[in-house]
Amino acid sequence: MDENIEVKYILCHNGTGGCYLCCGFLAYVDKKENRIIRIEPNPDHPVNRGWMCPDRARIGPNFFLNYLYHKAQLTRPLKRVGERGENRWVRISYEKALDEIAEKLKEIIDKYGPESIGVVEGTFRSDSYWARARLMNLLGNPNNVADPGTICGKPMGAQWQLTLGTACSCGGMFQWGIPGLSCYVIIG
Repeated sequence: MDENIEVKYILCHNGTGGCYLCCGFLAYVDKKENRIIRIEPNPDHPVNRGWMCPDRARIGPNFFLNYLYHKAQLTRPLKRVGERGENRWVRISYEKALDEIAEKLKEIIDKYGPESIGVVEGTFRSDSYWARARLMNLLGNPNNVADPGTICGKPMGAQWQLTLGTACSCGGMFQWGIPGLSCYVIIG
């Protein structure tokens, strides 16, 4: 193997259709460029043992590298300047972004009450639910304490239907695209 290539062990956290198996993959990283150049199933991983799920096999594991290194990928917070639809943005700091989000949340809560804020989670198979629950609790929202409202992938599908007009899965969304969609933010 080329000495400029390093193999790293990674897990798939983006399973389609609510997959939570975290299959093992090998990522081949170009050390000079510090970029993943190829991904393949890890034959020694105890979960998938070199196997790739049909969704990954259909589109190929390297398909997602197009998104990882896409030139339009957001890597810093941006704030719209001008009118909506003008597509004018300026880069702002994370601190400023969080301050502005906090101020907007406060405005919404003051005007409509804490119950007007909702959080949609996917399959609830992460270790971040406590942070969401605590945030909602601190905002005074009685409906998002502990884990109510999380029912497998249904909230995620409802969110997609309401915001994007389709209840497709992540893999399907990325594979076929959504007409008119120019930006989709996935946090987690």
